[in-house]
Amino acid sequence: MLGLTQSSYIVKILEGYSDDSFQSDDDDAKSQSGFVFKLNGGSVVWKSSKQPTTADSTIEAKYIAALEAAKKAV
Repeated sequence: MLGLTQSSYIVKILEGYSDDSFQSDDDDAKSQSGFVFKLNGGSVVWKSSKQPTTADSTIEAKYIAALEAAKKAV
């Protein structure tokens, strides 16, 4: 007899990563940022785009990238 059993306790591991490239566009000095969310090791959401504002420092570019990822997570 064959059957499918499923445990009532399923571990779900959600991981989120963000990164940026400070002022990577020579034309307008805007930074590039991106993020990826993984569920149990598989990518489920990702995005890479130019930041909407011009960051004045590398830490500001990192905060913008982290904020974009956090908004998507919620």
